Amino acid sequence: MSFSSRRRNYLLTPHRRDGLIEWMKSMLQHSFVLDALETTGADTFTHFEALVEEHRQMDGSPQPSRLQQLVPQIGMFHTSLFLRAAFTIYNEKHCLTKRKHIQISFNEIRHILNLAQILAMRKNLPGQENATDLLASTRGFEEGANVSSEDDDSVGPLGGLIDDGEDTGGPTLSS
Repeated sequence: MSFSSRRRNYLLTPHRRDGLIEWMKSMLQHSFVLDALETTGADTFTHFEALVEEHRQMDGSPQPSRLQQLVPQIGMFHTSLFLRAAFTIYNEKHCLTKRKHIQISFNEIRHILNLAQILAMRKNLPGQENATDLLASTRGFEEGANVSSEDDDSVGPLGGLIDDGEDTGGPTLSS
């Protein structure tokens, strides 16, 4: 397939696959179709959070967790994921629950998962009460692009944290 036909058919070809995100997206679909995401969205993410924590607790167990039964290719989680809190923060900024015609996307769920991981890491770090709150910055960047203060207003405070010797990190996901 040539480059131009690939670009033309971009939406027709499955290009991003992650079993957990695809499963989460399918679980949220019923709320969107019934126009109930505003009332059930946070509760659904609470359920996801409980399944992830159960999966973490069953590490090394001969029996598969409920999450592993639902998503067989799931790996191990190294931190808890505060998914309800992450969904609430992301929804406040992007108004996911106010939509009528566009359901939650793969990338939005990926951003919520990344934000949940940041919340978990932030909770476990000493001195977190002095850290600048950068959690609302969930902007994606083009592959290979540099982050600059012109692109994102979190760069200045993030640089300040680095200058102060604070540990910083940002989760990513390769496609």
